Amino acid sequence: MEYVEILSRLVACHTASSVDPRLNEGNRDLIGFAADLLELNGFMVRLVEAPDDKLCLFARLGAGPGGLLLCGHSDTVPADPAAWSTDPHTLTQRDGRLYGLGACDMKGFIAAALSLAQRVSEPPRPLSIAITSDEETSMAGVRALVAELEGAESPSLVVVGEPTSLVPIAAHKGYLAGEITVRGRAGHSSNPAAGANAILACPGLIGRLEGVAHALMARRDPRFGVPYTTLNLGTIHGGDIENRICDEVRLTFDARPTGVVGCDEVWEMVSMAVTAPLEGGCSASVRPLYPDIEPFASPDPGLLRRLEEGSGCAARCVDYCTEASFLKRLGPCVVMGPGDIAHAHQPDEFLPLADVERLMPLLERLFGEHCMAS
Repeated sequence: MEYVEILSRLVACHTASSVDPRLNEGNRDLIGFAADLLELNGFMVRLVEAPDDKLCLFARLGAGPGGLLLCGHSDTVPADPAAWSTDPHTLTQRDGRLYGLGACDMKGFIAAALSLAQRVSEPPRPLSIAITSDEETSMAGVRALVAELEGAESPSLVVVGEPTSLVPIAAHKGYLAGEITVRGRAGHSSNPAAGANAILACPGLIGRLEGVAHALMARRDPRFGVPYTTLNLGTIHGGDIENRICDEVRLTFDARPTGVVGCDEVWEMVSMAVTAPLEGGCSASVRPLYPDIEPFASPDPGLLRRLEEGSGCAARCVDYCTEASFLKRLGPCVVMGPGDIAHAHQPDEFLPLADVERLMPLLERLFGEHCMAS
């Protein structure tokens, strides 16, 4: 199968992940397609169970230590078809671009890995391919996969193919997310004193969280384009009808630690802001939505230099988070893939064909260096 045909099959698979069960989809059709293609080309395929009845895949051609591991996540963010100019699950080629949900983030890289798998015969050192689930939410898939593989023979290079326009990534931020619950006391709206309105307690709480955000901004890390740990309030939900005193409000937030400030310190700052007394007799608590993800930094400057030479791009640091924070446990790791992160997570997501044309020779070179060299 040609690259575009493979990517078309991947895009056609509905694999959105979401904390909203109504939007959360499976990935078994995509994993099944990839497994069949890899087995047909001589790979030994291992499937790993992940939460929500999803699967991760680990496939290997060849045996022994070293080699190359190419990693990508199967899931996408949900899409609103009405906001797209084309069907998000039909790959559309136009003006030197491949449009489709996940084409950029990051089925385009998975298609490249599968395309490479069809071109090679069994090497002296193994070529491995990993496909995970739920990267866009909990990263539960990569957690399960790494738990299965950790301690096995390590590859000499792990490539996480997130969209970077083929720029090697030297470091990225971590990630944490939480939910704050503000609790009041319900009552009839005709007598406000009979209850404690959780909505009215929120402005003071949000003001304290803004204070945390400003304190984090003062802790600078010049490696990043946004040179501090960010704190973002993402959602707020509360109340059920206009004539009842609201007894509960829930807010969600995320933070992206740089490493200058760690996840534990962010939680401590947020917890102090949340648990301080609130107005009107209300109280608040906070809980994590997912386990924390620590920042990533490539430990090998020599590796980065070689990848810079191969890609023709200088390494940089980025403000988002990837599965490299987990996959680095399997071997020396770098984040580098086709497409621009600015084109992901939005209608009419696309992958430039020019990136694909640059990517395939780069993967073939990495295969030669890490799988064929004695």
